[in-house]
Amino acid sequence: MIPIHFRQSAERHWRDASTLHAALRHHNADHLFGIAAECAFKAIMVALGSPVTADGDLTTKQHRTHIDNLWSEYQAFVSGRNARYVSRLPGSNLFADWRVGARYATDAHIGDLAATEHEAAARVAMLTLQEAVTDGIVS
Repeated sequence: MIPIHFRQSAERHWRDASTLHAALRHHNADHLFGIAAECAFKAIMVALGSPVTADGDLTTKQHRTHIDNLWSEYQAFVSGRNARYVSRLPGSNLFADWRVGARYATDAHIGDLAATEHEAAARVAMLTLQEAVTDGIVS
């Protein structure tokens, strides 16, 4: 069993995505921005009481999803527990067009614009995570 640690995963994927984006490796950067945001949200959800397995993964089916679907699940779950951690998020899902399956797409599928938009959305997720860490909610 590999223990799951969403905060460390979010931070690692964010660093790698930022490095790839700066190197104009938009496709993989875009993928990792989505994964970073997903892990950031899951870290906060776990800290606010979402049930987890023995290895630390989420047990609720709706929470075991990728960022394109998790965005709204996160907002609904967290709003009922601590609205502060949704206050930075816009009403619309900034990852609605992101797909985990895009990792199999051609290089031309993801361009700079999509990666830049997802970088901004992931930045919001990472700032929210950092706020939860500073508040002592997420360790």
